[in-house]
Amino acid sequence: MALLFFVCLFYLLVLFAEKALVRLSPHDIEALRENDDSASKRVLALADQLRSSLAALLLARVLLILILGVGCMSWFLKNNGFKAALHQFSTTQQLP
Repeated sequence: MALLFFVCLFYLLVLFAEKALVRLSPHDIEALRENDDSASKRVLALADQLRSSLAALLLARVLLILILGVGCMSWFLKNNGFKAALHQFSTTQQLP
């Protein structure tokens, strides 16, 4: 369960990084060029390669969604209470 929590946190981090990269204005880029610290240089490198950076972030989001889906289904299938509730629901609804 803790692993799923960390995957969710990492997913949010990737999502926010993508949003921040898309919302960079030309004024922000000029301000980053005037700065000489290492963080500004990394952001400028990502902004210069915008298409590949966005593609990598999109692939990371898709992979994290798949990991979350598989992890949740694995947890649900291992949970005996959930199996019993599904069986009871199918019998009350007269599902095959």
